Amino acid sequence: VTLADRCDSVQERCKAWTKMAAFADSVLRRAEVNGQLGGQHHEAAASLIKCVLKTLCAGGSAQIAREETSTFKDAHNRLPRVFEVMSQLPSTCLDFEKEAAALPAWVLLRWLAQALAHMPKLPVLLEPLKALTKQYPQAIIWPLQLSSHSGVVEGRQAQFEPLWEVLRQTGAPVNTALKFTKALDCLTHPDRRWDPERKAFSDAFLKGNKAAAKAKWREIWQKFITFDGFADLAGNLHTGCGHYLKKALKEVAGKLAMPSVATSELSDADLAPDKQQYWSKLVQQLTNVFNAMGTNNAPPGRKCELQVFSPWLAKFDARGSSSGLLSSTEERLEVPGQYDGLLTPNPQSNAKIVSFRPQVLVMASKQKPKRLIVLGSDEKEHWFLVKGGEDVRLDERVEQLFGAINNLLVQEGLVGLRVRTYAVVPLLPDLGLLEWVRDTKPFKALVTDSAKVKNFNEVTAHRARSEWTTKFSANKANITERYANIFTVPHEEVSAAFKRFAGMLPASCTLKTFFAQRAVGPEAFWHTRQRFARSLAATSAASYVLGIGDRHLDNFLLSLDSGEVVPIDFGYSFGIGALLPVPEIAPFRLTGYLLSVLQPLAGNLGHGAFRDGLERCLMRCRESAGLLLDACSLFVREPLLDWTAESKRRGNSDVDWLPKQRLKFVSDRLRGVHPALILVQEFSESPVKWVKERLKAPQADSIEAIVAGLHDPSRRSLFESALRTQGGAGRG
Repeated sequence: VTLADRCDSVQERCKAWTKMAAFADSVLRRAEVNGQLGGQHHEAAASLIKCVLKTLCAGGSAQIAREETSTFKDAHNRLPRVFEVMSQLPSTCLDFEKEAAALPAWVLLRWLAQALAHMPKLPVLLEPLKALTKQYPQAIIWPLQLSSHSGVVEGRQAQFEPLWEVLRQTGAPVNTALKFTKALDCLTHPDRRWDPERKAFSDAFLKGNKAAAKAKWREIWQKFITFDGFADLAGNLHTGCGHYLKKALKEVAGKLAMPSVATSELSDADLAPDKQQYWSKLVQQLTNVFNAMGTNNAPPGRKCELQVFSPWLAKFDARGSSSGLLSSTEERLEVPGQYDGLLTPNPQSNAKIVSFRPQVLVMASKQKPKRLIVLGSDEKEHWFLVKGGEDVRLDERVEQLFGAINNLLVQEGLVGLRVRTYAVVPLLPDLGLLEWVRDTKPFKALVTDSAKVKNFNEVTAHRARSEWTTKFSANKANITERYANIFTVPHEEVSAAFKRFAGMLPASCTLKTFFAQRAVGPEAFWHTRQRFARSLAATSAASYVLGIGDRHLDNFLLSLDSGEVVPIDFGYSFGIGALLPVPEIAPFRLTGYLLSVLQPLAGNLGHGAFRDGLERCLMRCRESAGLLLDACSLFVREPLLDWTAESKRRGNSDVDWLPKQRLKFVSDRLRGVHPALILVQEFSESPVKWVKERLKAPQADSIEAIVAGLHDPSRRSLFESALRTQGGAGRG
């Protein structure tokens, strides 16, 4: 580090610091793998921290970041690693404190969620975060609100109070932001908000935890009946539901002789174990009420007046003066999602929220998310999807990892070799905003439009495939049984059936035909195909590394402008798809429909731009495996709600267990472990009976034989080679 400080130019010093940081990091990682990391590695850890921060200080102040130099990007990528090293070796916090005094505040923006997750145990991060709060107050409002929520990690809210105090002193529109969050929460249908509350109350009651049951009941009353603290924000959809529920509870309380049910305060008598049968009926009756109201009010697939959900949003107008300019500072709320942390931000140029379009579009998916259009001070419309009842932190983190992978791919210099990303802003553990990617179309809509049908079931190829699968189950509604039986069918028969159904899709419905019809000429057609191939390659590689499943045709969008693939909806990520009743066994989606764009040049194996891009992306990810895993560490520091619940369901008191297990599979993929070995290990955690039985079957009939493709001599050879070189790793 001392020798690097003597270099003449900033660029030379940054290069030297970068090499030293890489060397120190390799020493630390080797010690971690061997389980030997300790105080004897303080010097290496301190060198890593000093070199990373010195590069960031030099780059941030000299605007090297704007020139996109590799040294600054390398240091920026290593910032989560610095946090992890300090958490493992607290003695290095003093080294961080010395260098962080000159650290440009904006460099923390990209890794703000990681910094806030570490701060309770690393107080040394408080001062840099205070500096960031003073300079970019609206950049931290949403992450701070989320991290301070008791539903994220309990018992640490008081540790964020110093940041809230600084935030209020900046004059930022904190009160408006908090109201905005509650108003957005009102866009969630009452029936979608009820299910998690029902489960939490039932769990507390069945466990005999009266205090928790009483607290949850009070919360249910506050959310659905009295609307304490946000009565002026909730629309008729919610207040009408509240009046109906209050009346229903009063009637039920009289019938069941449980008077406290009609109030927000439950009595011990009404929570007695002998009341379990009554409570089962009561909860089911409430569920029926919510389901009925959810069906009748604001039906999905249609536009609805914003006023119905939240009159506060409908009436919001920041132009309080006759000049038409934004009025008070308290109302100058920035449009969310404008800080990416890659360059020095300019808050003065950020668009502010002026008002909202008077209607929202209710989507047809399970949680009935809403499309909300924000009118900005930049005279533009900003489209968002408001998701309630879901933990969108998973989407945010996947998008952040996509961004990290894109940062690695910049070095390849290939136009279009990137994963198309969009902004995700989590507001609460069960509420968030997702940027609406405009001028796109789902692949399923492309097929139905080309086939000139309204419903996907009207497509001949799809209908024939569905009819073929139904013959494998006596009960046509039992999809699990159907596919469990299909797994026993010989490979040749399944393969022949698949080819037959794929051949039923006419050439006019292929993706290649769609591109050809939109192209203005042969050159445009070629360039669009190349960009599509590289985009699909990067998306496929990134999806494989992160274990992203559920890749049906509605979860792929096609950018009509650039021809790029836009992956959406990451609910089944990090190998969760392997645990489904019908487990997912494909590493990523690569069907004939997608490959048709590349033909005839690509051949059956997708040669050319796709295969080249796939190899380059996987190579870059494996070379920088440590940096990607460091970014993933947030899953351990702040586990997702579903992951925490799953750990508890399995009787594991360590809520970190499931995140660590999920990230182990990511690590295996980055190390190059054979995909079939990883998948078999993921199957070992499956709760599905037929999957467990097939795992124990003789090799010729096992799931391992299917996913490894042992019917094919070349694939068998690769698999057996992997078993020899990797020692059976991943077999569990």
